[in-house]
Amino acid sequence: MGINFGILTNGIKWLLFKTFENNPIERIIWEIDIVNDNIDTVEISLNSFSYSNIDVLESLIKKSKALENAWKNLALSIDSITEIISQKLSDKIKSLEPGLKIDISDVNKFTKSKIFEIFDIIENQIDDNSQKEIIDAESEYSDIKDSILGRHQKNKIREKVSVVFPDNTFIKYNKVVETFIETIKKIGPEKIQPLKIYRAGVPIVSDTKDDFYNQQQIGRFWIMVNTSTRQKVAILKEINNKLKLNLTIDTFINT
Repeated sequence: MGINFGILTNGIKWLLFKTFENNPIERIIWEIDIVNDNIDTVEISLNSFSYSNIDVLESLIKKSKALENAWKNLALSIDSITEIISQKLSDKIKSLEPGLKIDISDVNKFTKSKIFEIFDIIENQIDDNSQKEIIDAESEYSDIKDSILGRHQKNKIREKVSVVFPDNTFIKYNKVVETFIETIKKIGPEKIQPLKIYRAGVPIVSDTKDDFYNQQQIGRFWIMVNTSTRQKVAILKEINNKLKLNLTIDTFINT
């Protein structure tokens, strides 16, 4: 009695919950997986019940919900994010070049292309095994992150994928995206398209090219590749299950 919050964990997955909420769903404040979730999300979540913050946990939760709700209202889609940045860009142009007239549609197209470049760079950095350290060494919990989370994050960046077909065709490339594309090519995009598998609202296999997301062409089909390694593995496993292909899909770490 009198304990407002509780924590459940197996060491990898952590769940923070309110003890006395009547509705079980409303009890869960957040749930994280320190192996698979974004390192910043993990840090923020675990830091919320650190010794220095435990007395203000209720306030931190309210702030977190306020940020989350504001973000959902502000950036519900790629188009809304583009619109926000485009407006800022347009205002900047007006301040720098007062006499210059640029149609807002041109600003939107330019902004979308730049956002696309950022996503493309991130995807390539992941698949090219970037060794850049992305953990803030100045963090209050740097020792913990370096010894546990940091090592995992570095390993995660080096994660590769291999696919073995029942006919012993073995697909494994240095870049995960190449393994992904070759596997889809081997299966046949025409077999995958009717499955209606989507990511970010875009079909994994489509007859038409998307204006925003990164795709690669196989014959008349466009393959959505603007996804993380983890998502690509999940997509391949979903295809495997739905088509009953009996593929062996493995991830491994280059050392």
